[in-house]
Amino acid sequence: GTSVLAVAGIALPDRFFDDLRSAGLKVEQTLVFQDHHPFTVRDGARIEEMARIAGVAAIVTTEKDLSRLRPLLPLAVPVATVALTLEVEPADAFRTFIAERLALERSSAA
Repeated sequence: GTSVLAVAGIALPDRFFDDLRSAGLKVEQTLVFQDHHPFTVRDGARIEEMARIAGVAAIVTTEKDLSRLRPLLPLAVPVATVALTLEVEPADAFRTFIAERLALERSSAA
């Protein structure tokens, strides 16, 4: 039930926000940036201001986004991260697709 500001600069950020809610966090506000967004000092100030206004206990972001936010730390509100995992479904079809593409590239390179 911890109250958080969720920050994401990833593809499909709503999935991330939904996962936080499913984990029991109270997502008071969300802040979305484009995938691979290069965070600036101005972005850091905006994140801090949103967190202050929302009165959250923490800012939650992905490990990927934290790596780009790191130069702006510390922020006025603690920053926590959540690791994202990727699963491809159906896995067998994906493996077949990759194997076929690699074989095609190898044959065209020869």
